Amino acid sequence: SYLFDQVNNTDQNIVTDISGNVFANLEILKGLEFKPSVNYQLTSTKSNYFSPSTVYQSPAYNLASVTSSNAYSIQTDMLINYTNTFNGIHNLNLLAGLTASKYNSESVGAKGGEFALDLYEYHLLSSGIATRMGVSSGLSERSRIGYVGRINYDYKRKYYFTFNSRYDGASIFGMNSKWGFFPSGALSWRLSEESFVKNLGVFEDLKIRTSYGITGSEGLSPYSSEAQLAVSTSGIMAGGRTVSYYPSSIEVPDLKWEETAMFDLGVDASFFGGRLNIVADYYQKKTKDLFLNLPLAMTSGVNSVTKNIGRTENKGFEFGANVVISKGRFGWNADFNISTEKMKVNDLAGLPSVVVGTLNNIPVHIIKVGESIGSFYGYKTDGIWQTDDLAGLTEIPKQKGINVQPGNIKFIDQNNDNDITADDRTIIGNAFPKFYGGLNNTFTYKGFDATCAINFVYGNDIFN
Repeated sequence: SYLFDQVNNTDQNIVTDISGNVFANLEILKGLEFKPSVNYQLTSTKSNYFSPSTVYQSPAYNLASVTSSNAYSIQTDMLINYTNTFNGIHNLNLLAGLTASKYNSESVGAKGGEFALDLYEYHLLSSGIATRMGVSSGLSERSRIGYVGRINYDYKRKYYFTFNSRYDGASIFGMNSKWGFFPSGALSWRLSEESFVKNLGVFEDLKIRTSYGITGSEGLSPYSSEAQLAVSTSGIMAGGRTVSYYPSSIEVPDLKWEETAMFDLGVDASFFGGRLNIVADYYQKKTKDLFLNLPLAMTSGVNSVTKNIGRTENKGFEFGANVVISKGRFGWNADFNISTEKMKVNDLAGLPSVVVGTLNNIPVHIIKVGESIGSFYGYKTDGIWQTDDLAGLTEIPKQKGINVQPGNIKFIDQNNDNDITADDRTIIGNAFPKFYGGLNNTFTYKGFDATCAINFVYGNDIFN
C-alpha cells in the first residue's frame, strides 16, 4: 500500500546553515566615517534515499542514492560616508565605496540499485550491480564587483536632491560587455513647509517628487555567455559504450546587462493629523537589451542562444491610501492600493515576433512588436460548425486540408484561404491585468490584532 511504501522508504534531507556578519563604524574625522562589512553564508545539504525490495515500485528492484552539496556566498562592502550641516540650513551627505560578492556551489552524488540485501540501505552503493550505478558532480560560480557613489542634499528640509551612481561588473556576461554604468537622480519639494501651504490649514504634510534612473539586471544563470559542452554516455565505440562530448551552447561575447530606465512623478499628502495619508504616482519604464532565448537552426548543433534583443515600454498609475479609522483601545487601520499598467514591445532587433513558450510542443506564448508581453498565441474560435452552416456552401472549409464536419470547432480563417493552418494563429489574449490592487484592514484591541486582506485583479486572460 501507499502507507507501507512511505513507512519503509528512507528519504532524508539534512540542511546546515551557517551565517555571520562582521562590520565596523570607524570615525576618521568629524563627520567622516569608514564602514567596512563582510557577510558570509554557508549552506550544506546531504540527501539520503533508499527504497527496499519489499516496496512495490517501478522499476522492480531496490534503489539507493546519496547526494551532497555545499554552497557559500560572501558579500564585502567598503564604504566611506561624510555628513555635515552648513549654516544650519544646508544638509549634505556623501557616500562612496566598493562592493563585491561571490557565490559558489558544488555538488556530488552517487546511486546504486539491485542490491542482493536491503541490509546496508544507502551505505554501500558499490554492492549494487554495475549497470545500476551512477555518479554525478557539478559546479556553479558567479561573482560581481561594483563601485558606488551617492550625493544627498537638502535645503532647509524643504528642497531635496539625490544622485546615485553604480559601475558594476558581473562574471556572467560576455568578455566584451561585463561592465555597466547605472546613474539615477531624484528631486522633491516639501510644500507643507512653505508658508502659503501652511496658511491653508489643510495639509499635515505635502510633498511632490520626481525621479529618473537606470538599473541593470543580471537575471541569468552562470555561464550563459560561454560555450559549453554536454556529456553523453550513449555513444558506441569498439563494441562498447563510451563517453562523448557535444556542444550544448555557443559563446556570446557581447551578452550584456539588461537595462531599465524609469521616470516617476508622484505626490505624498497627509491630512487630519496624519489620519488620512495618500500616495499617487505616474511612472514610465523603458527596458532595452532584454534577455531572450532565441531558437537556432538544427545545423548550428544547439537548440537556442541567449541574446540581448528588443525594447519594451511600461507605463501606468499607482494610488495608495491609508486611513486611521479608529484609535485608542480599539484600533482600525485601512490600507487601499490600486495600480494600472500598460506594456508594449517596441522592438525585437528587426524580428516581427518571437515564440517563447510551448505547451505539449504547441506554441502558446508570443512576443510581438506593438503588442504586450504575456500575449497568448493560438486560434480564435467562433462557435461550433452546424449542419446549416455548411449547407449551400460551394466550397467546404478545411482544417489542415481536411473538410470540416458538423460538430467541429469553428476556427476563424485569418488569411481567408478557406483552410485553417498554422498561418491562422494570432494573439488570443493576454496574461496581464488592466488593473490590480488590494484592501487591507487591521484591527487591534487590548493586545489582540486581526487582519483582513482582499486582493483583486481585472482584465487578464487565463489560458485554458
